[in-house]
Amino acid sequence: MNDRRSDSELVAAHLGGDRSALAAIYDRYADRLYDTAASMLSDRHDAEDLTHDVFVVAAKRLDQLRDPERLKPWLFAILRHEVYRRTKRRSRVRPVDFTEGGVGEMTAAHDPLAEAGGIEEAELAAFVRAAAGGLAERDRLLLELSVRHGLTGNDLADAVGVTAQQCHVLVHRMRDRVQRSIGALAVARYGRSDCDELQALLRGWDGTFDPPTRKRIAGHVDDCETCERTRTRFAVIPLLSAAPAFAAPPSLRDRVLASTAATAGADTPADGPRYRFDAGGFPIAPGSARRLPVIAAALFAVLLVLGGTLTAIARSGADGRADAGAATSTSAIATPTTARVTSPPTTVPPSTTATASTAPATAPTTVPATAPTTVPATVPTTAPVTAPTTAPVATTLPPRPTTTTTTTTVAPATLPPTPPPTPSPAPPGVLNLSARTIDLGATATGATLTLSNTGGRSIDWSISGGAAPFSVGATGGSLAPGASAAVSIGVDRTGLAEGDISTQFAVASSSGVGPTALTVRASTERAPELSITTAPSFVACPIGIGQPVQASVSDESALASVTLSWSGPGAPGSAAMSLRTGNWFGRLVPEAVNGAWTLTVTATDVRGNTATTTRPFVVGGC
Repeated sequence: MNDRRSDSELVAAHLGGDRSALAAIYDRYADRLYDTAASMLSDRHDAEDLTHDVFVVAAKRLDQLRDPERLKPWLFAILRHEVYRRTKRRSRVRPVDFTEGGVGEMTAAHDPLAEAGGIEEAELAAFVRAAAGGLAERDRLLLELSVRHGLTGNDLADAVGVTAQQCHVLVHRMRDRVQRSIGALAVARYGRSDCDELQALLRGWDGTFDPPTRKRIAGHVDDCETCERTRTRFAVIPLLSAAPAFAAPPSLRDRVLASTAATAGADTPADGPRYRFDAGGFPIAPGSARRLPVIAAALFAVLLVLGGTLTAIARSGADGRADAGAATSTSAIATPTTARVTSPPTTVPPSTTATASTAPATAPTTVPATAPTTVPATVPTTAPVTAPTTAPVATTLPPRPTTTTTTTTVAPATLPPTPPPTPSPAPPGVLNLSARTIDLGATATGATLTLSNTGGRSIDWSISGGAAPFSVGATGGSLAPGASAAVSIGVDRTGLAEGDISTQFAVASSSGVGPTALTVRASTERAPELSITTAPSFVACPIGIGQPVQASVSDESALASVTLSWSGPGAPGSAAMSLRTGNWFGRLVPEAVNGAWTLTVTATDVRGNTATTTRPFVVGGC
C-alpha cells in the first residue's frame, strides 16, 4: 500500500471525507505503533487491541491536530495515553522473553556484526530490549520512541507528554538507567557462575526482569569488582534499533477500517471524555506535568474559599456568644478602632459604680492586640473596679450587628474569578479547487477556476509555474474560512501549430493542506486545405468507366482519407480517391439519368478535421 501523499495531505484528505486516507495512515504507521505497544505491554494481544484503539481515536480526533506534518508524534502520544491507561489497571505487566522462538510476527533484521565478545548484533539488540523490562514505564517509552523510532526534540516531548526541557533531562537520565539496567541483566544472565554472592542473591529467580530485580542486582554490582567487569561488556544502547520488530497482524487492518467506518460520526469508548488536548492538539495524559498550574490554581481557590468560610464561622460563633451577654476579644478584633477594658474576674470585687454594671463578670484575662497602649493588660488586685477615664467602657462599644455583616462578606470578594473554558482551536485552513484539470479544447480561450477554504482558519494561497501560451488572472491572495475566489485561466493560440498542448501550475496554501498541482490542456485544430483542379461539367451517356476528377489536398497533420461523392436526380454514389504524383484522383460514375448533378470532394486528417468542396455537372444523352 504505497500512498505517495505526505502526512499533511493524508490528514486533509481524511478530514475531507476520503476513506482511503485513514487506510494509508494505517499502512504507514501501524507496524511502528504495534511494535512499541508490544514492547510496552509485553503482550501481543493487548498490543493489537491498543493499536486498534489508537487508530479509532485518531480517526475521530484528527481535527485536533494543529500541525498535520506532526502526525507521527501525535499518533505516538495517543499510544502513550492508551498504554498508561492500561497499565494502571494491572499491578504488573506479564514479562516476555523477546529472544525466545515463536514469540510472534517479526520483520527480518539486517546482517549482524560481531559485537561485545562475539554475541551477534541481533541477539544483543533483543537483549537490550529485554533489559528495558527493568525500567520504569516512562523510561521504556522514551527508549522506544527515541532509539527505535527516531523521535527527537519537540516531537519526542509531545509524544511522551512533557515539555521540551523536561524531555531533555528525562532522556539523559533514561540513558543512564538503561546502561545500568543492561549491566544488571547481563550480570544476572551471564555472571552468576563467577560470583557466589550473586548466585545467592538470585537463588529462586524466575527470570523476570523488573524494576525491583534490577535495583537489587545493580546495588550488588556497585560493590562487586567481579560483577562490575561483567557489566562493562554490555554498553549496547544503540543496538536496540536492530532488535526484531513486531509487525501488526494482517487481520488488524480490516478490523481498524471496519471499526472506524462503523463509528463515523459517533463517539466511541476509546473517544470518551478522558481525552483532553493541549494547544497543539496533542493529548494530555492524566496526571501530566502540564496540568500542574491548573491544579495549583484550583487548590488555591479551594483554600481561599475554605479560609473565608472558617473565618466567617469563627466570627459568627463569637457574635452568637456576645449576643448571649458575653463580651469577647473576637468582637474587638472585628472592630480594631474600638478598645475594651478587661480585668481578671477573680480580682475584681463587686462595685456599685455606674460603669461597673456594663463590664462582663467573666471577661477574658488578655487585651486584644488592637487595644490602645493606655489600657493596662492586667488589673492589679488593689485596683478599683472603674475603668480609666481615657477608655470608658459603656460609651465606646460599637453597634455589634454591623461587625458581623462586614466580616462575612470579605472572603467571597477575594476569590479569583473562574476562568472560562478554553475553546478548542479551530482546525487548519484547507484549500480546495473546483477542478484539478481544465481542458479548454480546440475553441475555448479561457475558463474560471474557483478556490475555496473549507477549513477553520484563514489561509494565503498562490499559483505559480505554468508555461506559455497559458496564463492565470491572479497569482495569489487570502481566503477567510468558508470564503472562495475565482481565478481566470486563459490560452493564446496565435502562431501555434496544429496539435495538443498542456502545462501544470503549482498551487500552494499557507496551511500546507490542499492540492499541489493544476493541469491545463488545450489543442489547436485546422481543417485540410482542399481544391478541385480537374472535373467535368458535362457527362454524356453512355457513362462507361466515368470521368476523371483531380483534387489538391494539404494538411499539417497526416490525411486519413479523401473521398469523391455525387448526387442528383438518380441514385447517389461515392468512390475513394488515391494519391498520384502529389494530387488525388478519382472517377465520377453517376447513374444514367439526365439532369443537373453535384460532385463533392471530402478530405479528413488523422485528428478528425474535415474539409469539403463541390462542383456542379450535367448528365445528358441518356
